[in-house]
Formats: sequence, C-alpha cells, structure tokens
Amino acid sequence: MRENLRIVDSPIALSAQDHALIEEVKNFYQARTRVPCTTCGYCMPCPSGVSIPNALTLYNDAVMFESRIHPAMIYDQFFGQE
Repeated sequence: MRENLRIVDSPIALSAQDHALIEEVKNFYQARTRVPCTTCGYCMPCPSGVSIPNALTLYNDAVMFESRIHPAMIYDQFFGQE
C-alpha cells in the first residue's frame, strides 16, 4: 500500500489522458459484458453441479470476443470427456 501511495504522488503517476483511456476501455468491456458476474462464488454450490461462475465467464467471453471457439474448447476440455 505504501508503494502504491508513493507511486500515485510520483511524477510517473497517470495523466488525465491515461485516465481517459482507462475509462474508455472500462466502458467498452462493460458494454460487451452480458452477465455482470464477478465470479465471487455466492451462487455456489449449484444443486445441479454446475460451475455457475465458470459457465458465465465462458458465456461472457463468447459475447465479448464475438467467437464461440475458445469458450467451446475450454468447455470441451473440462466437460466434453464425460
């Protein structure tokens, strides 16, 4: 924490332009995230054995990157071998 505070007060602290870029990127990700899951695990355990946080992460990734290929590979890796 001390290190973080020291950096904030240093000359290498983020500029207004840096903060604007961070805000733009944050807004982009938030707009493309369908389910605002933080993977906290509050919904667990699922009575049906579903890993809800992982399933929502895969869904959000598919929407975010407009591709089902990577989420499908991950799903198959963990669940397709049954």
